[in-house]
Amino acid sequence: MKEYVCLDLQPYVNNRGITSLEECHNGALSQGGSSLPLEQLPETSPFVIDSVPFIWSKTERYDNIELAGQAITLEPMEVCGIHILGVSNNGNYFDRIAFLRNGAVVHRDFLFFSDFISPTAMFRERCALQMDYAHTRVGKYDAVQPKIWMDHLSFQKPCEIDTICLEDNVAMHIFAITLLGQKRG
Repeated sequence: MKEYVCLDLQPYVNNRGITSLEECHNGALSQGGSSLPLEQLPETSPFVIDSVPFIWSKTERYDNIELAGQAITLEPMEVCGIHILGVSNNGNYFDRIAFLRNGAVVHRDFLFFSDFISPTAMFRERCALQMDYAHTRVGKYDAVQPKIWMDHLSFQKPCEIDTICLEDNVAMHIFAITLLGQKRG
């Protein structure tokens, strides 16, 4: 039976993209220090978007993965799809993503995220969460309505994986990953 598996990304988070108004000076989602307003995002974890559960993976300092060639390891699992919440900054970007089993690539695809301040999706992703304003280093900025996008990758046939390899693209950020498949054993 297929099930959703929310990945704990805490070991891999390396960027601060969500801040409270009191901590907005700590934002680092963009080169200018922007961030998404904590008070406008789901407080519970897991939270559900389009029937897909997600979890926030926060540490005291970080809350998202800025793509830097990470290899996310997981228990071996047969996967037929993946849902990823993320954004790009300072433009609309896509990059490769690879899925491995025992060090061998079993599936490759592309990950697409529009800019978090883009009014519409530029690729295949869809708006998952929309906020009323962004944070800058000095406070609220209500001239934009930032978004977190959801990209969905479907596998033509189920693949057993134990690693997800990201590219090195500092303009792309991942907040949550949920797999659709079956755990082994």
